[in-house]
Amino acid sequence: MKRLLVLVEGQTEEAFVRDVLTPHLNEHRVHPESVLLKTPLPDTGAAGPSDFPGMRKRPPSDPYARISVVENAFAEVIDEPRFIPHLVLHELEAWVYSAPDACSWVFDAEAVAQKLASIANGAGGPERINEDPNTAPSKRLMNVFPQYQKTLHGPMALEAIGLSRVRAQCPHASSWLERLEQLGLQGQMDSK
Repeated sequence: MKRLLVLVEGQTEEAFVRDVLTPHLNEHRVHPESVLLKTPLPDTGAAGPSDFPGMRKRPPSDPYARISVVENAFAEVIDEPRFIPHLVLHELEAWVYSAPDACSWVFDAEAVAQKLASIANGAGGPERINEDPNTAPSKRLMNVFPQYQKTLHGPMALEAIGLSRVRAQCPHASSWLERLEQLGLQGQMDSK
């Protein structure tokens, strides 16, 4: 079994790794462990520090092109072949929009699920939901469901949705998961 360290920024991501990612990747002979990164970011609503690798070189339009520039620059700075850069577009809550009908019980209302689906459709998919401080996925979620608690509802919703539905709606997340699954196959080849 391959060991994988997943650098996460908070408790929501830790719970996701523990409750959703670990059971899935264990089936692929990969064991992820979360490592909490403590970063004091200014309260500007920015998606990351302006001096983070690639942030100043991001193209202004397509979120997939923007995240690719940042991840590639991050990989160049780390310069370690085992390092797999992945930054969630725009935050983990975006994945909740991939199948809100599957987790409507988390929000205790079918109307919430319908509103979340409408938001995702209007944006062109969960990973295209705007990262503006006022319209980020989590902010929109809180506008629709004011009781939303990131560390409670987010992981529960993602566990109910499942990775197959996230993958179907979130191509950036899907390519990352595929790359992680391949680590288990590499481990099998290395042992032969």
